[in-house]
Amino acid sequence: MGTMTTTPAAPAARPGAVARLRAPGARRWYFGASFGLLYQAIEVTTVWTAGSGSVGMRALATVLLFVVYALYLVLPPLLWPERTRVRIAAVVGYWALTCVLFPVIGPYTIWTWTLIVVVVGFTWIPRIGSLLMLLAVVGAQLLVGWSVDWINGLLYTPTSRSRWAW
Repeated sequence: MGTMTTTPAAPAARPGAVARLRAPGARRWYFGASFGLLYQAIEVTTVWTAGSGSVGMRALATVLLFVVYALYLVLPPLLWPERTRVRIAAVVGYWALTCVLFPVIGPYTIWTWTLIVVVVGFTWIPRIGSLLMLLAVVGAQLLVGWSVDWINGLLYTPTSRSRWAW
């Protein structure tokens, strides 16, 4: 009798980025995530109605905010099939990217961090990692608020006039 050899099955190929962004789960994510962005419209409005910055700085702030919002929409579907380490690194990188808003909109940057908290929950990071990331984000928000003495209602809403000159 002959011997029969079997070859191990090839690992399943992960779908490409476009396929991930078009998947039914991603479409459901976009629908729900859009509601989270409604509140962020207040921040964009504040950029144009508060402070005394130039039109160029206000336009830069708006562009940067829209980049942060676009990443908020696409990051979870892109990360779902990735390893935990990749998901954590991507969320931390996303948080770091939002920090470019500090020179432009000042401490009101912390209002974009609520999106990071949502992304942590929807990228299926293990429980301990999620908890540590959430504590870090909330702790950083409180630290920023405390460092500017909670100027003009920073704790409650991003619509107050800022003493930051952007």
